[in-house]
Parts: sequence; C-alpha cells; structure tokens
Amino acid sequence: MASSEALAENPEFTFLSLGGPFGEFIAIERVLRVVEVWLASELTLTTTWRLSVKATYPYYEVHIPLKGYHGLDFSVNKDVKTWSGMVDRGYEATVATLLDAGFIAATSRKKNPYRLQGKTK
Repeated sequence: MASSEALAENPEFTFLSLGGPFGEFIAIERVLRVVEVWLASELTLTTTWRLSVKATYPYYEVHIPLKGYHGLDFSVNKDVKTWSGMVDRGYEATVATLLDAGFIAATSRKKNPYRLQGKTK
C-alpha cells in the first residue's frame, strides 16, 4: 500500500485528502502559508517594535551565534549537551553585550553557569 493510501485510510489525516488526489500537497501548502504569514509579520512588526522600544528605552540587541544548530531539530529537548551548548552561547553573547553597554564590569563577571565543564549528562 502506498503511503498516500495509508494516510487516506487514517481518520486523523483526512485533511490531507481535501481537494483531490494530491492531498499531501495541501498539508505542505498550509505549512508554507504559516511560514509566509510568520515571515511577513516578523518583517513588519520587528521594525516597528524596535523603533518604539529604542525611542523609550536603551536597546541592545544580542546576536546569539547558533550556527551548527537546526531550527527544526526538536530533539534538543531531550539532548542535554545540545541544549546546554545553545544556552551557553546565549549566555556568553548576552554577557558580552552587557559588558559593551557598561551594565556590568569585567571584574564582576561570573563564571558561566551553563557551561557543561566535563559533564556528559
């Protein structure tokens, strides 16, 4: 049995068969619409939000280097090393931004509590 036939027989996936024999494309199209709306709102709202925040408060954007991590890799919830690595990078980037902005002194910088330091699990 082909995978599309198996999905068509499963009542949980009836939305896939809407609109004709190529129902699986409907699901993909719906996902792409969600992404399209998210990107449009991100581009529209982020600029407005940043301008209003910058006009009221000091604004410092923290760029967290997450190269090497995949945005759709949900196994990070179960993988302590991966999660800790991401949090470690976020902590280091935040501390660097706070140091540059003068909110904390280099002498008062504390040890990174998120660094694994030899722990495996």
